Amino acid sequence: MDFVASGRGWLLASLPDRSDQLDFLQGFADWYTSMGAERACYATGTVTECRAETQFFAQRMRENLDLDITAVNIDAEPVARSALVDRLFYRSELAQPLRLGSRRVVTAEPWLDSKMIFAMLHDPSMTDSLTESIGKQNLAFLRSVCIESYPLTDALSHPQRETLGILDRSQWVLKATDVEKDWSWGSRSVVLGRTRTQDQWLDYLRGARIDQNLLGRRPILQRFTKSLDFASVWNEAAQGRLATSDPTRFGKGRHATSHLPAQHPVTGRLGFFFPVSHADGKTFTPRLGTLCLRQNPLTHMTDDAMSLAFRLSDETHIVTP
Repeated sequence: MDFVASGRGWLLASLPDRSDQLDFLQGFADWYTSMGAERACYATGTVTECRAETQFFAQRMRENLDLDITAVNIDAEPVARSALVDRLFYRSELAQPLRLGSRRVVTAEPWLDSKMIFAMLHDPSMTDSLTESIGKQNLAFLRSVCIESYPLTDALSHPQRETLGILDRSQWVLKATDVEKDWSWGSRSVVLGRTRTQDQWLDYLRGARIDQNLLGRRPILQRFTKSLDFASVWNEAAQGRLATSDPTRFGKGRHATSHLPAQHPVTGRLGFFFPVSHADGKTFTPRLGTLCLRQNPLTHMTDDAMSLAFRLSDETHIVTP
């Protein structure tokens, strides 16, 4: 779950059919319109790898839906006083603190950016207050779909520590929760227990590893969940039978492995969007999402990964050329 999700440009670039592109873009146009936005700025900070993607998305919105939207570097470019700011950046990517006066920044919840929200949802001491604020059924749903997580310090002192089995490295992942660090994104601050030795895992739990700083100040433990093997989808894409995004469009290289049959299990990360209107709480659900594939359990858009589109439907399927 990502509260400031990227990938809109990658998704558009993998859609060969214009009707699919329009279908996807309209969901965001409806979202902007619901909040009374006559113009919008899709904003990145100074330090980012996403600007080419935001520019592509904004350009397609202008060309196809005649929407007044501009991709901006919010540190360096002026933002119209009446514009709605749709931001795609971590605080670490800003050259200076974000100060926009009365302008509305619709994805500006800094605490929600942190993976600590997963631990909050599973914290027994939060049950009463969460039940009061979102209801018993909603809390039960979130706890069922959001992966079991604990602050590392809590897990180490947990009265049922042995029951949790945190010494079993095959069952756990360590992640940073910092959002203001430039290394805390793109799977950079993740320790996958099953890829470490037992001694290394114990050192991480004790805070004794040389590279312990990659986990930041307040790491969490998350229960490991194995991905399905998407090797058949990978092979179809490598042979040109499924549409993929061209990474060179956004300044990335194309690794030779993306043209070859899978040599290892292929893990997948599904990405779809649920924009929520700040005006009335209505949720908009574009019917298309991204499937990122990589022959590595740390799955994100690197040059050895693939990005494909899929459609949310009664029978979800990959988009074909």
